[in-house]
Amino acid sequence: MRLKTTILAAAAIAAPAMAATLPASADFSFPLPGITAAMDRSLAGPVVVDKIIPFRSDPGYGRVVSGQVQMRVIKSNADGNMHYYWCVKNDAGSSEYIRAFQVIGFPERPYEANWRMDGGGTVAPATVAGVHATIGGFQRRVIAFQFANGGLGGNQVSRCFFLKSSFPTIDRGTVRGRIKTTSMNIDIAISAPPGAAITPLP
Repeated sequence: MRLKTTILAAAAIAAPAMAATLPASADFSFPLPGITAAMDRSLAGPVVVDKIIPFRSDPGYGRVVSGQVQMRVIKSNADGNMHYYWCVKNDAGSSEYIRAFQVIGFPERPYEANWRMDGGGTVAPATVAGVHATIGGFQRRVIAFQFANGGLGGNQVSRCFFLKSSFPTIDRGTVRGRIKTTSMNIDIAISAPPGAAITPLP
């Protein structure tokens, strides 16, 4: 079932972009104000990847989390570079809130991050943070879109959030996307730019 989210790719009016510019390698934490296609014309472009990725974790003791991630990659009409989007749905039967969505293994390059005010969903990430951590035995860059006010509850859909890359192509491999709940980490495979640190899922 498709998530009821829409990423608009209409013609836009030129205006200063309001996005968090993430440094290439240093750790960081920035608030995310939200943006529309009318505020940043580079957001418009054709969709080149559009997938629904289901996830589920049932460790027992009445704790179950399931849902879907809609992953889209858009090729910017402005410069031809790829923008990576994610929208998260937490199923009605989930017993925990989703606190954050992490992107693990993107190349050590600068990115712009934000969320779309002109799409669907109701819960926007409040901040984006970056750290370096050991994942699967390797040191990896972790970029986390963090939800406020408890997180994404059952039967809620997030706003679509994104990373704007400076790459015009997509890597053939995949990296980890990680759904972080109150007590669980749930990993999925997501598309990535060239040069990504490919880490197989367990």
